[in-house]
Amino acid sequence: MKENGNRELLEEKQLTNGMLLTVFDQSKKIAGDRWNISLVCETTIPKAMLTDFIDRQENVVDDEKQYILSRIEQAGVHQITKERRFVPVEDVADLKKELVSQIMNTVLPYLDTPVYPRKLTAKIYDELKKEWLIEVEKRKHAAAADAGESSDDDEMRDFSSCFTDEINS
Repeated sequence: MKENGNRELLEEKQLTNGMLLTVFDQSKKIAGDRWNISLVCETTIPKAMLTDFIDRQENVVDDEKQYILSRIEQAGVHQITKERRFVPVEDVADLKKELVSQIMNTVLPYLDTPVYPRKLTAKIYDELKKEWLIEVEKRKHAAAADAGESSDDDEMRDFSSCFTDEINS
């Protein structure tokens, strides 16, 4: 199997909906003959699928589109992790096979539907759009600060009327 950092590729499958499913083993020996078993199932949305989704959206300005497209590389992956703790060394191989089998029998049927990539793409787009809106606000505040303008948020407020020296009993 291929190595990817400290992850071993256990399974890779091209889904009928255009997505790629990979299962990585990130298990670690923790003490003596005990292991933490960690299998990470990743689904990757092709960049073209995300780009097509963005192109179909209304009122997307060029700067916003460029920002979202630049962020897609990190956002186009969804992870599901299956873990077991403190597993005896003699059970590790069988447990890994069982977890991969669970992924293929329970998770795969949902991930392989046409609905899954549409919902995931919409979710990723919504998250990146929120990031974009935050970025726009940051740019506005930076431009206002550079121009020497003060915003309402920067001014000191007088809250002295909220406090008195008297103790009400």
